[in-house]
Amino acid sequence: DSAACLAQHVRATPADVQDKRVVELGSGLGVCGVAAALSGATSVEFVDREPEALHCAMATAQLNGCADVTARLATFDEDQAATFDVVLASDVLYDARDMEALAEACKRLAPRALIADPRAGRAEGARDAFVAAAKASGGRVLERNLAPAPEAPEPTIMLDVRWRRPSDQYADS
Repeated sequence: DSAACLAQHVRATPADVQDKRVVELGSGLGVCGVAAALSGATSVEFVDREPEALHCAMATAQLNGCADVTARLATFDEDQAATFDVVLASDVLYDARDMEALAEACKRLAPRALIADPRAGRAEGARDAFVAAAKASGGRVLERNLAPAPEAPEPTIMLDVRWRRPSDQYADS
């Protein structure tokens, strides 16, 4: 599961989220958001289109003693002002037709996105479509291999996307 690998990455590199406002898109159980909260994020918001997933994410956060965690029922393409520093997402690259909207949502929400996906991909062409859309919107995309997590033996990659800030500088980590 890519979420376990991304959560492990966040815990191993807390500077990615420390003292930052984090949103987890398609949060599911909230594993990545909880890792961010435990790694020093100033706030974490879980966003998912499934109420049950948000219930589970908030329960996971509570069980782990996380503070400053909220949940919002929404899809990634719903309009929201950029109020975050980092977007976390895993296992969201399902349909190539949705990738332009996902890239635009990430750019709108934060200057940086960390997106984990199985190396084999979830759906043919979805990752390529996301990367193309992110680049077309001014993003710089770096692909990294993530260390496997004990509960996630499937090879996983992370797309580290940074968009220019108004000062023409790419977001720092």
